[in-house]
Amino acid sequence: MKECGFAAKDAKAFTDMLATQLMALDGENVQSVLASEPQVTKLMDQLETAIQEIEKVESALDMYDETLRHVRDTIDKMDQKNANIQTANKNNEKLLNELQKVIHQLELSPKHQLALTDADLTTPTGLRDAIEAAKELQAVMNAQIHPALVRLKAIQEQRRRFEKWKAKFSQILSRHLNNLFIHMVNLKKKTIHYLHLYNHIQYTYSNFYNILCI
Repeated sequence: MKECGFAAKDAKAFTDMLATQLMALDGENVQSVLASEPQVTKLMDQLETAIQEIEKVESALDMYDETLRHVRDTIDKMDQKNANIQTANKNNEKLLNELQKVIHQLELSPKHQLALTDADLTTPTGLRDAIEAAKELQAVMNAQIHPALVRLKAIQEQRRRFEKWKAKFSQILSRHLNNLFIHMVNLKKKTIHYLHLYNHIQYTYSNFYNILCI
């Protein structure tokens, strides 16, 4: 019986000891938590600050991305503009070359203009100059020009000048031939002068026939 009493006392003492130790541990845990709370608060503040900085970085990156997008769009537009400028320059160069070609095709020298508008068909030199000028006039009037350029005002005006020079020369030629025919009527046939005059008329008409038929 005594042994049982001692055992009961030991168990109670052991239980009391465990309870005391448990209370001590709980107190230490509470004190540890209370002691670490400022550190936790500081850590949370640092995390909040870090999050705010990350948000700023993300906002800056978004802004940079938008700026880069605008730069890319601007570069693309500049590339397209440069391509258009190069195309326009090539087209202008082709047009300039074509216009220079047309100018050369439609150019009639002042010498030939004078030979047509003030022709002297009574002398060998005047007749030769008139024939040469008439052939040049025929060439420029028959020049092959691109249909798109024919509508240009300058070309139309130049062609009107050709028509005016042609009309003027036709009047001079008609008057000259008419005078020759009248002179032939007054001559006796088969004479040397008659034959010479006949050959002159035939030569003159054959050389100017094409210009009269333009």
